[in-house]
Amino acid sequence: MHAKKHFALSLLTILAVGPNLMLSVAMMFTQGLIQDSFSTGSYAPMWAVVLGNISFAVFVPIGPVCARKIGFRNTYVFSTGLFTLASLMATVSNGLVVLTFARMVQGAMTGLVLMVMIPILIHSFPAERRNRVVGVLIGGFFGAIAMGPFLGALAIYHDAWRWIFLISGLCTVLGLVIGAKGLPGKFPIPAPNRASYTFDYYGLICLFASGISLTIGMGNLDAHQFTDLQVGVPLGFCAVFLCFFVIQELVTPNPLLSLRLLRYPKARIGSLLALTSNATMIFSLAMVNSILRSVDMFSDASIIFFYVSLFLGVALSALFAIIFIDRFGPGVLALIGGCCLIAVDYHWGWIQINTTLSSLSWQLVLLGFGTGLTLAAGLLGAALGAPPSALPETMAIVQSFRLFFFSTIAPLFTWIVSRLSTIHLSKNTWALSMDNPYLQIEIQKMTVHNEALGFPFAEAKNMAIQTIVKTQTDVATIDTASDIYKICLIMGFIIVVLSILMISTGRVRRLAEKPRIFTREVRGLLEKPKIG
Repeated sequence: MHAKKHFALSLLTILAVGPNLMLSVAMMFTQGLIQDSFSTGSYAPMWAVVLGNISFAVFVPIGPVCARKIGFRNTYVFSTGLFTLASLMATVSNGLVVLTFARMVQGAMTGLVLMVMIPILIHSFPAERRNRVVGVLIGGFFGAIAMGPFLGALAIYHDAWRWIFLISGLCTVLGLVIGAKGLPGKFPIPAPNRASYTFDYYGLICLFASGISLTIGMGNLDAHQFTDLQVGVPLGFCAVFLCFFVIQELVTPNPLLSLRLLRYPKARIGSLLALTSNATMIFSLAMVNSILRSVDMFSDASIIFFYVSLFLGVALSALFAIIFIDRFGPGVLALIGGCCLIAVDYHWGWIQINTTLSSLSWQLVLLGFGTGLTLAAGLLGAALGAPPSALPETMAIVQSFRLFFFSTIAPLFTWIVSRLSTIHLSKNTWALSMDNPYLQIEIQKMTVHNEALGFPFAEAKNMAIQTIVKTQTDVATIDTASDIYKICLIMGFIIVVLSILMISTGRVRRLAEKPRIFTREVRGLLEKPKIG
């Protein structure tokens, strides 16, 4: 009976949170399709990505408060119900404004339910089996993230993206049906200082204001520079509101996020581990996808099967973490994961046009394995490094910071790649100049070759020019990838340093604790009162 309960709670958690994680990554890979569907500018679809991610982060601290006010089951039904409606709205949307609004609702509803389900899931497992929660966090949540590139590649292959939102809506419908019948009505985790509890309205205002400012700044980043008013001013306001939010959370007796828990070293180190591993994964995946698409190394069908390799890495990391999280500790797991990420980023930094798909697939397995370990080590290291009674509050802090930072990764990556590509293409200006005699000779050779194949002179010459331009563009893409993977390599070394720091702070308490069993004699001694 207990096994059914744990399976049901795990399934409900994945169905409530997983679809939004899947969509967040899938939309990064399908921006071109969305742009063509709505005939918008090349930067417009990024607004839907940014707003969905930021609303996810902003609503994370509100979930437990909402669950205590209206009940556990009502919160779950409300959030999954609105998510389903937003999925339907996105599926039939006829413009980017509707799609962006739908993504905002989806992100907010997922944030509302995230820190309602995770604490319940952890506390529902018996102490001796609590390490299995790691499998849910990695296999479920990170598995949903890994599903994003796969669905994105599938959408590009079929030249259709709306069905992805339909799948996400069907997942939450299943969770809605199960949760409405099986979940308890009362939220079992009470608020701290219930007798004197007052809601942190000032903190909420600062959090929402910083989220709105960050949305405006990140949404405009692709089309502008950091120094432009459309970007710099909103990001400046975001920094100010975040400072006010931090001060408010440190002085108020009942904060939305108990930032005072960050005084524990493991909580700080774990938070940084989670942030860095997220950035490394997104940068690595997005860059290798850009290479595969731009350089035309493989067919669309081959790329779909390429991303299946990521699931193998996720499964291996979940299994490894379940077995060894208590034996080695989060620090050692993060160290292993960081070394895996360094190995992948080093090899991908030397990627060439003639690289085989099989070698890339095994490296993608290693990327999934390393990212899963570092992400789980960061989340659990931070949570277990604080007092046991503060586990939900600590995880809420880590998840809020991680998601807030995650919302900046997509526009920041696009901006960096765009600038690097421009720099590398400018280096090849002479190679593409018609005043270059070597270019003229190359065009003449290729034109003669194309004419021999039966093409007219004008078409043969045009084909030659396009081939040369494509070759130089491919070279610029490879050079850009080399720079991006140098950044990822630096982040990999940062992960290794953070993992060593976590190890140096000592072992955390075990996630799965064996129940204490006393013999009859020992139990009798414990029950005897002290004499004298």
